[in-house]
Amino acid sequence: ADVSSWVESGLEKYAGIRMAIAQKEGVRLQRNATRSNRLPTVDLSASYTISDVAPTYTTDPTDSTVGTIGLTVSMPLFTGGSLYAQSKQSASNLATADYQLEQQ
Repeated sequence: ADVSSWVESGLEKYAGIRMAIAQKEGVRLQRNATRSNRLPTVDLSASYTISDVAPTYTTDPTDSTVGTIGLTVSMPLFTGGSLYAQSKQSASNLATADYQLEQQ
């Protein structure tokens, strides 16, 4: 039998390696989430209101229709280095997970 196929089969089926790969993937996703904290956020809001206002000086009620659309963009400018430190910590965690995978 071909030795490389046995090695490949062992690497695919060994539970320790599969768990290390899953852990590395989880840490990678966490790192990406931490990096996204520094990105700008965009919020969209909209409202539409139709109302009848009771008459005050006249006998006819007043119809009122109001529509609004809002767009808010925010970006963290001054975070005191905490986002940078979190990003570095996440990168370090990914390197640790990669090392643990290599050990397995």
